[in-house]
Amino acid sequence: MTSTGKPELTIGDRTADGYLAFDFTPVAKNKTLNAVRIKLDSTGSALVVALTESGTSATIPLAGGRVSFPQRLAEEMQCRAFNKN
Repeated sequence: MTSTGKPELTIGDRTADGYLAFDFTPVAKNKTLNAVRIKLDSTGSALVVALTESGTSATIPLAGGRVSFPQRLAEEMQCRAFNKN
């Protein structure tokens, strides 16, 4: 969702339910699907990704930057800016 051109995500004030794949192995062969609920934060400048099974969440800035998922998933990963064209 970071390429240029037509926007690839339009969520507005809706909430999207789905699954996010995480891989916990060094060889990238053990992906698990985690149920998530995604919505814009109250300022409209970040996505809130709620992991519904664990009750934890992460906030991803639309302009890009550091994101801290729950410790076992990913700590302080860097995300590029979302496509806002």
